[in-house]
Amino acid sequence: MEVRTKKPWVHQLSKINIHAAMANLRTPSSSDNAAHFIHSLQDWSDTKRII
Repeated sequence: MEVRTKKPWVHQLSKINIHAAMANLRTPSSSDNAAHFIHSLQDWSDTKRII
């Protein structure tokens, strides 16, 4: 039951992180942002796996 209530919140947070990372990817200094994007993507898939 507790996992179900947490799920939408974590999912929403993950979506926000991905949108932020993709926005960063569009800015000029791409190498650092690409690394950040990949890291965010890994965090996102980790949270999906836990849920």
